[in-house]
Amino acid sequence: MALIECPECSRKISDNADSCPGCGYPINPISPVVVNGKAKEGCFLQTLNIGCFMIISFFVIMMLSFSAFYFIKKKGKDKQDVNKEQVTKPEK
Repeated sequence: MALIECPECSRKISDNADSCPGCGYPINPISPVVVNGKAKEGCFLQTLNIGCFMIISFFVIMMLSFSAFYFIKKKGKDKQDVNKEQVTKPEK
């Protein structure tokens, strides 16, 4: 393990360090994993994609449930109103 000088702040750092602890300058930047010519997503991005999909799915299901409940309730109310009109309507 040799000490090298940071090109940014001139601080002595290890040559095995990924970045300078003083200024954050990348010394040995981590290159992305390449599979079939494309950069592979990390675990965080995969988890983020799944989380977003689940949240959007949850809201869509909730909206469909509430709208179905609303229309079923409204249809039942309309039938009750029609029945009340038939009962209170005088016959000729």
